[in-house]
Amino acid sequence: MTNSYMHRVRKWTPLLISFLLGQGIVQIIGAISGFYLLRWMSVEDYAMFTLAFGVQSLFVNVVDPGFSTAITPLAGSKSSDPAVVGRYMAAALSLRRWFFLLGATGATSTLIVSGHRHGWSGVTITGLSASLVVTLWTLGTFNISANALVATQKVGTLHLVQNIAAVIRLGGYGLGHFTGVIGGVVVMGWNAAITILSARMMAQKAKQREGISPEEVTSARKEMWRLVAPLIPLTVYTTLQGQITVFIISIFGNTNALATTGALSRLNQLASPATYLIGWVIAPYFARLSETIVFRRYLQIMISAISLALVLVLTVWVYPAPLLWLLGPNYGNLEREVVLTTALNGIGICSALAFSLVYARRLIARRQSILFIIGPIALQIAITPWVDLGTVQGVITLGMAAALGSLFVHGFYGLVKLQGEGP
Repeated sequence: MTNSYMHRVRKWTPLLISFLLGQGIVQIIGAISGFYLLRWMSVEDYAMFTLAFGVQSLFVNVVDPGFSTAITPLAGSKSSDPAVVGRYMAAALSLRRWFFLLGATGATSTLIVSGHRHGWSGVTITGLSASLVVTLWTLGTFNISANALVATQKVGTLHLVQNIAAVIRLGGYGLGHFTGVIGGVVVMGWNAAITILSARMMAQKAKQREGISPEEVTSARKEMWRLVAPLIPLTVYTTLQGQITVFIISIFGNTNALATTGALSRLNQLASPATYLIGWVIAPYFARLSETIVFRRYLQIMISAISLALVLVLTVWVYPAPLLWLLGPNYGNLEREVVLTTALNGIGICSALAFSLVYARRLIARRQSILFIIGPIALQIAITPWVDLGTVQGVITLGMAAALGSLFVHGFYGLVKLQGEGP
């Protein structure tokens, strides 16, 4: 083995072990929590939780359309300097405040309209809305602080906070179940309380550098806005696509279909370590790479990811029983839907990876973000006449069309742009 190879092994082994152990525990606890909810909550309550959580997932990206994730590419090769990361963290917090009112207004309005359509009481809608507003604000702080820690490679600290929060969340769910009060409003309220705790702990761990001047924050804010603003249309589109199955089913389907969609979305929990691996390990690494090797690394990473996704889909197609068992007895007859959901997750992760690698090199402008939207939408429009939007299989198929379109556009764009970075 060459000295260069051994150096990379020594450098990456502690980070990967920390990630696998820390994130592994987080995901195991999160999976236990999620799959117990499927068993503990009625179909009606789980449908309510699914819709409320979908609204939250949509509008959290309105409050933070990319400010937190911009910290890593902006810091770039200077990410080990707390002063640099601190400036961008302060800029992200400042920009987040401007967008909070828009996100909170949109979220509560959407929840009120959806709640009335499904016959929820005023008390239920008020409780869900209050939890939603609190969560939107505190998630912004959490994400910005988390990405500041990621930029400085303090992943172990991040996992510690996540694990504490995950254990407390599971304990609260169990208490709610054994006392008979668990339901959509209670779960959303408990999640909001856990988010407050997590955000406070995360902010303390990622304290900004003292003495950052207003001029430094203003300059960093302008730089961050120049990077993020061209991508806001793409962020909005991606967010809508991420929740499209929930919202289409809530319009065209019934309560059972909505609960089934929420149950299948729990399988996303099993794929989320890959998402964190991209954002917390791969993207920061890729942002620091020398131009001489960046294209080769891009090919290696993408080919490995697509190959692994294919193996996982084939495995679930041959043997779906473990995932059906996780979903519980209320959702045990979803063999085809489980395979489709696994394929959708695999394609989506590969697409997100391709985008993240290009974004880490700061190679995306407004015109490219519009291109990333047009391709997937065109494919969805083309297949819409042949799918039944009132069924779970139909909306998953529609989502797969968008994911495939995004993977092709992101992957091809990466090939073109990153090849141009080479010597």
